Amino acid sequence: VMKIKKTGKMIILLNTHMYWNADGYDLDGKAYDKSDLRYIAGANLARIDNVRELFEVLDEIKSTPEYADLPVVLGGDLNSRYIDETRNSVITLHGGRIALRELEKNGMMSAQLTVPVADVHTAYTGYPKYDSYYGYYYEYGNPKKDKQNTTIDHIFYMGSDLDVHVFDVIETTFARKTSDHLPIYVDVSVK
Repeated sequence: VMKIKKTGKMIILLNTHMYWNADGYDLDGKAYDKSDLRYIAGANLARIDNVRELFEVLDEIKSTPEYADLPVVLGGDLNSRYIDETRNSVITLHGGRIALRELEKNGMMSAQLTVPVADVHTAYTGYPKYDSYYGYYYEYGNPKKDKQNTTIDHIFYMGSDLDVHVFDVIETTFARKTSDHLPIYVDVSVK
């Protein structure tokens, strides 16, 4: 729970990295190729468990009376993607929309799909290459432009006291050096 110094208003901020594969979630105890639908189904079950666990944590936070009605912002690598604004999807290892729909069923909204201003590219870049002899990175990953709804990095929010104005991806050389994902952010105001 964060308190905004200027206004004294509070907000719940959550960050997560949802499970990306099916290891430990095999449907019948067998190992499957990652392109097999049974493996993909296990990965989706893992992310559904992640959403359930997330809401258990949120319920625990909101059980404190002064936090019960606070707005919530959730961000992270959810390893799930929308394919288009109509929320249609294909089944992929990154789960289509299953975890995202679970968040929506629990009252959360996608900042990227609902804000007036949204950057239009994915934050996932892939890892830069590293030259161990010279000790430097090169060929930094490049985010894919015009792939807004294929991103696996998301910010969701909920609460009538929250206005979300901007969703953006911070694209710098330093950011590309430090991770296979670029930072994402939202500009919000609490009423």
